[in-house]
Amino acid sequence: MTTYQDQPWLAQLTEKQRQRITPRPSPLHAFRDAVRTAPDHPALAYFDGRLTYRETDELSDGIAGHLAERGFRPGDRLAIMLQNTPHFVLALLGAWKAGGTVVPVNPMYKGAELAHILGDAEVSALVCSRHGWEDYIRDTAAASPVRIALTADACDLQTRDDERVLRDRPIPVPGDTEDLLAVARAGARPPSVPAPGADDIALISYTSGTSGTPRAPPTPTATSPTTPTGSTSSMSCPPVRRSSRWPRCSTSPAWSASCARACPEPAPWPWPTASRPASSSTPSPSTAPSTPWAPPPPSWR
Repeated sequence: MTTYQDQPWLAQLTEKQRQRITPRPSPLHAFRDAVRTAPDHPALAYFDGRLTYRETDELSDGIAGHLAERGFRPGDRLAIMLQNTPHFVLALLGAWKAGGTVVPVNPMYKGAELAHILGDAEVSALVCSRHGWEDYIRDTAAASPVRIALTADACDLQTRDDERVLRDRPIPVPGDTEDLLAVARAGARPPSVPAPGADDIALISYTSGTSGTPRAPPTPTATSPTTPTGSTSSMSCPPVRRSSRWPRCSTSPAWSASCARACPEPAPWPWPTASRPASSSTPSPSTAPSTPWAPPPPSWR
C-alpha cells in the first residue's frame, strides 16, 4: 500500500518532466515559448479541425493588430461571450497581445446580466456569436461603453457540421460588426506593447449570477488565466483554476511546469477528454480522432 508521502506518481514521469524549470512570467510568455519550440504541433483541436501553434500565433496577432487600429489601448477591457470554440482562444491571446484585459462572459447570459458586466467592467470591445448579436446583444451593447464589436461563427474552422452540437446554421456577418476570423486572417501587425507581467490584470471573471447580480469578488486570489475547457474545443496546455476579481498572470511553478511539459511537446493522441455518460447522444467534439494528427487544409485558415 502506498501513501501520499511515497509520491507514486513520480514513477510515471520522464526524466525531462522531473527537471526543475524557471516559471514563465505569464501564460502569454509560455504560449510564445511553445510557438518557438514547437510551431507545427497542434495547439487547438475543434471537431476535425486543427490549428498549430504557429497558426494560432499568427491569427491572434491579426486580432491584436486590428484592435489596436480601432483604438484599443493597453488596459482596455475586451469581453468574450462565446461557447468553447477556437475563436475564444484567438480573442483571448489577441487581447493580451494588445495589452488588454479579458472579461469572460457566460454565453447563456441575457440582456440584464450582460448589461451589468459590460458597464461594471467598463468593457470597450466585445466578441460574441453572430446569432447572439442579432438576437439581443446589439441592443445591450448600444447602451454600454462597447465601441468595438467582433462576431464569430461556431461552424468555422471545422468541416464536420454535426447538427447535434452545432444547431445554429451560419448567418451573414452583421453589418455593424466585423468577423473575428476575417480580421485575424487580414494579418494586421500587432502593437508593440510590453508583455504582461505578474502584476498585470489578465482576467476579470464574474460570478455566475445564480443567486443575484453577477459580481467580481473584491478579494484577490492566487490565479492563472485559462483556456476554455469543455467538450467543444481543447488546447494542449492543461486547464487551470479560474479566478475571481483582478486576476493576475500566474507565476505558479506548478502551472508553468505543466505548460513546459504540455506546450512544447504535446502529448500524442488520444488527448484526455471530459467524461460523460455513455448514454449521452451528444458527441464530444474534443474526442481525439482515430488517425494521427496531420496539418489542416489551407481552407481551415
